[in-house]
Amino acid sequence: MARAQTNSSARSLLMTPDSETPKVLLTRDEDTNAEFGAALAPFNVVPISRPLWTYESVDLGAAGRDIATSLDRYDHVIVISQNAVRYGVTTVADYWPQWPISLRWYAVGPTTAEAMRAYDIAPIIPNNANSEGLLALPQLQVPGSGRVLILRGQEGRELLRQSLVDRGFSVDYLEVYRGSVVDYPNGAISREMGSHYFVMLYSGQAVSRLAELVKSKADLTVIVPSARLKAIALELGFTKVVTAADQRQASMISTLKLALQT
Repeated sequence: MARAQTNSSARSLLMTPDSETPKVLLTRDEDTNAEFGAALAPFNVVPISRPLWTYESVDLGAAGRDIATSLDRYDHVIVISQNAVRYGVTTVADYWPQWPISLRWYAVGPTTAEAMRAYDIAPIIPNNANSEGLLALPQLQVPGSGRVLILRGQEGRELLRQSLVDRGFSVDYLEVYRGSVVDYPNGAISREMGSHYFVMLYSGQAVSRLAELVKSKADLTVIVPSARLKAIALELGFTKVVTAADQRQASMISTLKLALQT
């Protein structure tokens, strides 16, 4: 598994804040963490940015470029994450100044959908922001109703593809990015956070990575945007896990606000 070193910004924060004010660990990329941290200004908390994974684009290769230039062969395009928008939709858009009219687009959740709208895409969004939610959509229930393209990162879940194949769909992947875990000194996150802190997590990979980095899981409250991630966190030994309505910033902050009051 690839690993990325902490940058100078992350290293400079590997110190325990003096205040006993509740601390909120933000685990996405630095830009997203900065935006989220700014939104926490009205609260009496200390936001600390600790990206658990970094992401980069991958070369599509000849096969991937053939898929990108043949988008009109597909009936459905499913975009599995914001990174799939950042590294996938952006690339495919270079080949298509105007999207095929008959194409149906799907976003895994509202945050991904918002990013897609910047490319003049009005995606279909499931009620639950995960693969299970996508599979529950009526447009993907009709057996054998066309070809599906899934834009995703490398080594993603196989549930979506396999379920669609079982229904009779023809499914292809366009893998447009890869992730690398970020290395932190052993025990550094536990030492700097203290005993009263909250963590915002958005993926199974992030939950698993945090489980490797912290010493005492009982010292923190984990906030996740789905029941699936809550189940993963509990299985990995976290004892205080709170589920937000979805992964939108407003939902995660609202859930954090309630958690701070308990």
